[in-house]
Amino acid sequence: MATTDSDAKVRENVLDKLRHDIRIDASNIAVSVHDGVVYLNGTVPSCFQKMIAGQDAQNSKGVLDVVNSLVVTVPLPPTDEEIAATIRGNLDRDVRILHPERIHVTVRNGVVTLAGTVSTYSQRQDAEEDARTVSGVVDVVDQISIVPTFARTDAEIAADVRHALDADPDLNAAQIEVNVVNGTVHLRGTVPAYSQISKASDDAWRVPGVVNVVNALTVLAESPSLSSANRPGEGSSNAGGETVEGALTWLGLVKLPNLLSLLMGGWEMLAPFALGYADLTVPTTSDIVVGFLVVLCAAIRLFKVERTAWLSWVIAALGLWLVLAPFVLGYVTIPGPAMNDVGIGTFTFVFGIWGALATAPLRTE
Repeated sequence: MATTDSDAKVRENVLDKLRHDIRIDASNIAVSVHDGVVYLNGTVPSCFQKMIAGQDAQNSKGVLDVVNSLVVTVPLPPTDEEIAATIRGNLDRDVRILHPERIHVTVRNGVVTLAGTVSTYSQRQDAEEDARTVSGVVDVVDQISIVPTFARTDAEIAADVRHALDADPDLNAAQIEVNVVNGTVHLRGTVPAYSQISKASDDAWRVPGVVNVVNALTVLAESPSLSSANRPGEGSSNAGGETVEGALTWLGLVKLPNLLSLLMGGWEMLAPFALGYADLTVPTTSDIVVGFLVVLCAAIRLFKVERTAWLSWVIAALGLWLVLAPFVLGYVTIPGPAMNDVGIGTFTFVFGIWGALATAPLRTE
């Protein structure tokens, strides 16, 4: 597939970050981008620089994913035993790690494996940093488990994770759903930029009591099809088509059924006056009350898509009531209100089910 204008822009963004990062030598790094996915190839002199290059790519505008295939090359690498001894010394001297003796180090062909236990995520990060900065390290496999020093309930952890996500000024957490099972945090939903996926993981890991984080977040808005390079009139004709397609996909999946439900509810409140049966107390009262509830639920769904799927089921139930109301309330023989309620109720029921099912893909991994 040919590189699009937006891919070229993303590549330039990544190269700019790499060139200006004084922590790495980017002279032997090759960058390519396809459909927003960044591929890093070439060589760097240390494992630490490989990690930093990957982070620079992740934090570049327009990136959807990063494949870091950089190879660490050391002119005269130390032996595995020397690498292990240096890492052991780093861990033992690191005052940030409470019990370094609980961390086990093995090295094979320059690849370091860290195992054992620590009590916090930050200590696990510190141990990995102690290993990555050692000369001769090609890669680090972090198998350290986190064993909190005190137990917390899943509800307490979930509340603190939710607060941490919402309080992070660098993260748009409106569409992130948090679930905690036995100390493992599950993050689902969408964020507007790829860099925010790892940011959400970091926020969750830093909550006391968390033993693992399963991150199933995906990028919603920050993609080639919706970036400024592909806005109508600014990109190629194909890019403009992708923009419309992406917008319609989002609208059709989540927004449209709620918008249609909103219209159904609005009409239901006006129907007694528009169709001339406002003098009939029973159907008029039912229509106005049900219509108002449908409008209220649909409006909330429009602005709080991810965590209000249950309201779509309420909308479906209200639609079902409209279908049954003429029979239950005894005005089935009056054509105006009866036909209106059965028709609008059927549509409202369908739109409610559609809205609930459309949110399901955002709530699964």
